[in-house]
Amino acid sequence: MIACLGLMAFACTQQPSPQPDKTQPSGSPLSLLWDFDSDADWVFTASSGDLSCNVENGSIYLYSRANRKDISSIETLRNDFLSGEYEWRLYVPNFQSGEQIAFTCGLRLADASALTFGISYGTQELRSDFGLAADELMLCLSSSSGPYSASYCAVSPGWHNLKIKLSEDALSYKAAWLLDGEEKFSISLDYGPEQRGFSLFCSLGYEQGSGTKVPEQDYQVRIDYVSADAYVSGSYIEGANPVSLSFGISGNVPLSDGLEFSLFSKGGNYRFVSRNSEISGSAPEDASYWALFPYDSAASISKTGISTSIPSEVKAFESLEAAQCLSVAETESDSFYFYDLMSRMQLCLDESLADVSEIIISDPSGRALEGSLTIDCDSFDLYTKALSDACIHLKPADVSAFKTDVPYFFSILSGRYAQGLELRFMSGGSLKGSISLPAMELKAGECSDMQQLSIEQQWKETRWEFNSNINGWYYYTHNPASGECYSLEDGCLKLWTNANSMDRNKLHTIREDFGEGIYTFRTYVSRIAAGEKCSIGAFIYSDDAHEMDFEIGYGKAAARQACGAADDEMVACMTSQDLPFNSTYTPISVGWHTLVLKLDVIDGKYRMTWIIDDVQIKQLNLRYGPEIKFLISVSVENLEFMGDFQPVHENYALFDYVSYKQQLQ
Repeated sequence: MIACLGLMAFACTQQPSPQPDKTQPSGSPLSLLWDFDSDADWVFTASSGDLSCNVENGSIYLYSRANRKDISSIETLRNDFLSGEYEWRLYVPNFQSGEQIAFTCGLRLADASALTFGISYGTQELRSDFGLAADELMLCLSSSSGPYSASYCAVSPGWHNLKIKLSEDALSYKAAWLLDGEEKFSISLDYGPEQRGFSLFCSLGYEQGSGTKVPEQDYQVRIDYVSADAYVSGSYIEGANPVSLSFGISGNVPLSDGLEFSLFSKGGNYRFVSRNSEISGSAPEDASYWALFPYDSAASISKTGISTSIPSEVKAFESLEAAQCLSVAETESDSFYFYDLMSRMQLCLDESLADVSEIIISDPSGRALEGSLTIDCDSFDLYTKALSDACIHLKPADVSAFKTDVPYFFSILSGRYAQGLELRFMSGGSLKGSISLPAMELKAGECSDMQQLSIEQQWKETRWEFNSNINGWYYYTHNPASGECYSLEDGCLKLWTNANSMDRNKLHTIREDFGEGIYTFRTYVSRIAAGEKCSIGAFIYSDDAHEMDFEIGYGKAAARQACGAADDEMVACMTSQDLPFNSTYTPISVGWHTLVLKLDVIDGKYRMTWIIDDVQIKQLNLRYGPEIKFLISVSVENLEFMGDFQPVHENYALFDYVSYKQQLQ
């Protein structure tokens, strides 16, 4: 149900005095104060039907619930605000460390671009960068486009005044962000009042990039007042408040009661609910409407299409209807006919896949299966940009592990998968096995059956534990004068390099006939001092043109900056040495990690996948195939490319085990 919020508005007809040497503002002057003693002029939306807002004691309260990805927001119906001063008076709660929760307020444009204040606990990396104390929160001041720009500072829990000053400079805006009267950030924008007018908004809810876990407690934000001393274009029509609307629904959409839809009207997104093959709700009257299923509180509509998202975590259901597909429709008279934009898939696991809690599904070609999504309203083409790892993380609904011999259904982007799909089966955080599916065509609105999936007796594993010997391995050093720089300690292999040397020390398998399969290195990444030329290696090698590596060290400044490594992190360089040469860096923490090189054969050529702690980081198609065989190697080497100077410390790594798993024919 859409609730209208807000605000007794007090109009002031006096025009603000023009400042000397400034561009005369566009539009007409208007002063408004919403002190939340009544409920008009704003609209409330939420990600679930049991969320609401509350007007009490001259304030409005927004809520989010524990263990859910809730989002609730209020936004002015009026969307023609131009230059001026906009202020939000609110009480900031004490967001907890690691929780993916944020409060956001600011000015929003019809195309969903925004000038915002965003308050969260923040990631440990950002907190460290800006020197936040344990009792401080992170305040992000940002322009989401035209141009994108952001600045960060600390803010304490408690009462605060947030203000945006928007002035005109020739044909463009200049924006300034103030915290409790002190200017913290300002930029010039690429657009001005001729192109855009704003609405005001506030929201509280799930924010993926602000932490590492779904909030484990309820939150509320109290907003005392919002004010606008500004100019308006006059394009807003007074009285364009939401009215009750109903539409018939048909096509590729469930007809069950209680389902939620997004209805777009006059640029806004309104929650409608189904009943008796109709959807009903409140929205401003418009000449025509678009609708999206299922409801997405963050979705928006613009000239380029409908913007929504596909989550990386997808639920698998035991019924076909429960696996909701993304569908879209435009009004035809007083009804919607919905068109599916996705496909459904059916899978069933046999006993060899008992206790699987998660299936990670990826497209070997690199296509993003999750992330931000734009729907072209003319052609229904989809454009996706990954927000996490481009993979679907499929989990069973309402239970902790998939049942065996039970069909499950889920939704996935439609289209041709020329290289098939890769499925990795996880149990208790560990990789149980993987399957590569052949090329397939998934059609929108149809359901494809994967058949029963099995990994029973498909893999043969060779595993070296290094408990008491290095049988099957050979120690090699480029500097014999350093002696043997390895030992067996507490069930691990320890390799090291000496201080003030350019030692290069390795252990590699005596066998050199390894090919397609999964190479796993359980490795302790030690802390290497800034600038030291030292690398911890885990790799497979045939010759200098046929080698795939993990090389981990502090790294040069340019590589660290390019991958966003924090001061206390190392960098992992993932490289194919030739055919083709390709090298990529990613940050990696000090500590134990599971490094995986997965070598598949696709159309007669190798495809290499680099995986760290069960997260696929990179994939590359090679120009050669099974005619090339490898040895397996681990190393600690003082290498030129990993730093700026010869190490002045002894550096080391630990290897708990190395494993090679080969799929049986």
